[in-house]
Amino acid sequence: MSLIRNLPRVLFIFSVLALLPLQAWSQAEISTDTAATIELLESRIKETEAASGDPEAAAMLDFYRRSISLIEQRQNYEEATQKFIESRELAPKESARLREQLEKLETSVVEKLPDSLLSNDLPELEHRLLSEKADRAGFSSVLAGLEAALDTQSQRPQQVRERLNEGQKEQARIQESLESLASEGQSPRMIEARRWMLEHELRTLNAELEMLSQELLSQPMRVELLGAQRDKATLELSRETSFLALLEALVTERRLSAAESAKEEADETARQTFGKHPLVQDLAGKNTELGDQLNELAAELENITRQENKAAVQAKRVADNFRLTRQKLEIAGLGEALGQLLLEQRRGLPDSSDFKATEERRQQLVVESSLRQIHNQQERARLRDINVYVDEMLAPLTATWRSLLRDEILELAELRRDLLDKAIAADDTYLQALGEFEFTQRQLSESVADYNRYLNERLLWIRTGEQPSWQTLVSIVDSIGVWLTPGQWLDLGRALVLPDSFPWILLTGIALFGLLLKATPTLRASLKRSGKKVGQLRHDRIYFSMKALLLTLLLALPWPILFTALGLHLSINRKLEEAGVVIAFPQRDVHLNATSPLEVRVLPAQT
Repeated sequence: MSLIRNLPRVLFIFSVLALLPLQAWSQAEISTDTAATIELLESRIKETEAASGDPEAAAMLDFYRRSISLIEQRQNYEEATQKFIESRELAPKESARLREQLEKLETSVVEKLPDSLLSNDLPELEHRLLSEKADRAGFSSVLAGLEAALDTQSQRPQQVRERLNEGQKEQARIQESLESLASEGQSPRMIEARRWMLEHELRTLNAELEMLSQELLSQPMRVELLGAQRDKATLELSRETSFLALLEALVTERRLSAAESAKEEADETARQTFGKHPLVQDLAGKNTELGDQLNELAAELENITRQENKAAVQAKRVADNFRLTRQKLEIAGLGEALGQLLLEQRRGLPDSSDFKATEERRQQLVVESSLRQIHNQQERARLRDINVYVDEMLAPLTATWRSLLRDEILELAELRRDLLDKAIAADDTYLQALGEFEFTQRQLSESVADYNRYLNERLLWIRTGEQPSWQTLVSIVDSIGVWLTPGQWLDLGRALVLPDSFPWILLTGIALFGLLLKATPTLRASLKRSGKKVGQLRHDRIYFSMKALLLTLLLALPWPILFTALGLHLSINRKLEEAGVVIAFPQRDVHLNATSPLEVRVLPAQT
């Protein structure tokens, strides 16, 4: 009766025991012991470190520390899993919001600068220009990061699937290790430490696989969000570039206008001083030179800015082509058609020698500008006390001349001080522009070098010429047949023995060939004699080296002269034969001993 009364309870216990091994679909079976927390593991570490003489202490400490590390790693995986789960819901909403912002930004186009900027003076505009350049660099960095993230996401699905397959194999391996713990004959504490480590390793692996599964599920949403962010960053960079171009044009216009105004003022002052004292004319002439320098510097600054913008466009184009090429090769592999296209792209890359020449020219400009600026700064230091400066200039003159010229010299000195301030500031701006140009040019050079290296590594076996065919073999046989045709050798002999013109070139070449061959022993002996004093500090001269070089050249000339003369003779004879021109040899006269007059008629040419 008691058995029948307790039958439902017995059946319930058996059903619970039967359901214990069931786990989630992505997890393998692990122990239900949850006592191995970080606190418990740390207390076991202290106990084991306090125990002395235990041969298993080092291994147990390693297991405990490894378990703590696995717990922390599992927590990171769980946090990442939660973020992936949230992204499946939040990413589409954020993408939609960004697309709405994009639509609004696309409708607003930067056509002109705001009126508040137009009223600013040149220093304020230059400061704003530097700030906008920094903002553009920030937009470029953000865009590059988003494009790199999209490139990474295109490869992640395959990587995740490979890791999931590896993780399933690791789950089976860890489970086998857990099942074989009791049969290894170790101490209970050692078995416990290793079991905890294996359990945490399995839990961490399950957490990682769950994270990867959620990453795969949320990947389309996250890629869509990255695409929207990339499109927004691209539009923002484009708008910033357009605004920067307008601002650069305004700053350039103001610089040229200021330089032209300074030049006109200096020229007008020089015209007013015409016919005055030489000291006044000399200072006015120096001011005019400084005004010309300002004008030239403003024009050169505009040129450097234009080159820097051009290099930036080239660097972006090369970087984009490089990125797209990597994507194509990773997805489709290298085929014949794609290989030929990449060969064309490589031929269109800028030449590295151009970068070297540009860099040398830039360094020269930096040196010239730095020296010019140092000279102007030194003179500007003398003008800090303008009265002392004027007194030094008037010192060689008499007291009467000093009193007459002081006001005029003082006015010119004040003008020169203002021109020097502008020249020093212009050189500062010029050197900064050269530095920005050097940075952009280096980016372009590195992009071209990386792209070229990448293509060279992958295009080694791509055909660069026409594919061999039966016609190729036939043309080779025809070319060889030319050498074996008797008619060709007869024509060669006829051109040498019976040419259409007197062979002056051939005879001259043969004569020089014979003379040089005859003089060869003498030239060799002279060459040996000239080498005896080479290397001797007391007797060696540059004359002996030049003589040896000339003798070596003469010894190498005979055969080149002969073949050059022969080639020229055959070429001239062929052209004369094609044109139907025959030049009579000299002294080839015909004498007839006739007893009666001869009748000579000119007949028309037969067709």
